[in-house]
Amino acid sequence: LDAGADIEQPETRLKMRPLAWAVMTGNDEAARLLLERGADPNGATPDGNTPLHAAALAGRSEMAKLLVSKGADSARANSMGINPLAATFADENITRLVYRLSMGKTEIDWAAIQKGRQDVRTFLGARLLGDGIRSMFERKPEQAAKPDAGQAANPVPEWLASYYRWMSSDQFHVETLYGKVRLFDDATFGHLWFLWFLVWMLAAYAVVDPITNLLGFRKVPLALSLVMAVAVSSAAQWCMGYQLLAGRRETIVGPDTSMGWLPRPHMLAYYGAFFWLGTRYFLRANKGWWPERLWWLTLPLALFVLLPIAFSTLGNHAVNVPVQVGFTWLMIFGLMGLFHARLNFESPAIRFLSDASYWLYLAHLPIVLALQALFCDWPVPVALKFLLVCLLTALPLLASYRYLLCDSWLGLLLNGRLKAKPEPVSGQII
Repeated sequence: LDAGADIEQPETRLKMRPLAWAVMTGNDEAARLLLERGADPNGATPDGNTPLHAAALAGRSEMAKLLVSKGADSARANSMGINPLAATFADENITRLVYRLSMGKTEIDWAAIQKGRQDVRTFLGARLLGDGIRSMFERKPEQAAKPDAGQAANPVPEWLASYYRWMSSDQFHVETLYGKVRLFDDATFGHLWFLWFLVWMLAAYAVVDPITNLLGFRKVPLALSLVMAVAVSSAAQWCMGYQLLAGRRETIVGPDTSMGWLPRPHMLAYYGAFFWLGTRYFLRANKGWWPERLWWLTLPLALFVLLPIAFSTLGNHAVNVPVQVGFTWLMIFGLMGLFHARLNFESPAIRFLSDASYWLYLAHLPIVLALQALFCDWPVPVALKFLLVCLLTALPLLASYRYLLCDSWLGLLLNGRLKAKPEPVSGQII
């Protein structure tokens, strides 16, 4: 540090910064020194884990108290929505995995970690309870991220940085009874964000479609519509990855997620491109379009060629963007073609699962979280716990859909009015 070392330079495995590493390894002396020298107590990894997450996972209660006293946000969640308190419930297998990935070791004192976690839970739980609802919504001013070696390899253009600063500016912050709401940045809708996107896209479609119909745009060839949709999705993909680390790009495989009241414009454009092409395809009742008929080629090409390239070029945005976009479109048409070719027949069981899947997605999360909390300390293989969580979530929800919701107003809302099945013509494929 005296020689000018970057106090926030992450290590290469999990991208943990020195403070989080010191906390994780139990080096209290190094952690205190780093805090005294100005290390960010909220300095996060690309997936949002902070030093307080590390202290909670490792069961280091005194370090958790020190971090909070230095400004660590006890309510801050990572990209999966897990806050430090929730991190104390990670089971033994997950804990060993984190230790192995970060430090290359699997031998841990599980009993000592569990005992330490109890103290961390007591401290963090009391703090959250004392702060009340406000502490769950307020955000402390974010410190400017310090540049690292990754920035030079994958720089962020100024226009893109300005665009993200605009979305995070005060003009999109609203004061409510529960504190400040960030219209673009807060995870308001959680796993239901895509339904909110559908509301926006349907509203736009209701306004734009009559106009495009009058102008004759419905007559645009489907191939040209595909070219336009690919171009829009590529431009939107170029803008992704930036918000993972303030001030620098950290590319991942897959699109970003926008869960706020206001969808990020580039995300709305990205999903809107697929939505728009889908409407063109549906209106023309086009079955067996040529990109679908090549499913036997596009699926292997996407899975075994483009996907590995996408993971291996994360540091090169110019190469990675077209690869990811190509992978997405090839998978879409490949799966459509596969299902048309191999599953184009009537199946009451598949029809029921398809109808019920909407309900399962909407209602599964609280049940899964409750079961995870119930099973987290159960000394059985993680595969068995995973299977039990899936079964104990899916079976009751399937039964509730079949016997309670299928013919109710909610079933009508989810899947529309059920139509009487037409009598099939002899030889017809349904």
